[in-house]
Amino acid sequence: MPSRETERRRDRPYPLAGPALANGLKGLVRDQDSLQPLIGADLALVGADFTASADLKGRFDFPDVPAGDYEMRVTYLGYNTRFMTEALRTDALMLGPI
Repeated sequence: MPSRETERRRDRPYPLAGPALANGLKGLVRDQDSLQPLIGADLALVGADFTASADLKGRFDFPDVPAGDYEMRVTYLGYNTRFMTEALRTDALMLGPI
């Protein structure tokens, strides 16, 4: 079974940052070095029926996500899959870079 924390092809992780809001989760996916948005990056909350794609500015939105603990999977062509675990509460939470 492959490790979830594998390096992406260019050996640099990409950051994922954004606020977790009550009943929703929003954020930004971009390349760590160039800071360019990763347009079309696919995001999913593992074990839940929530998926999203990054828009032209790298933004994503999971509207109406109830509070709880989630594992988010981020995939993008040319990068290895990344996972992060966050607790979504009723107040704002800033997701750090992954």
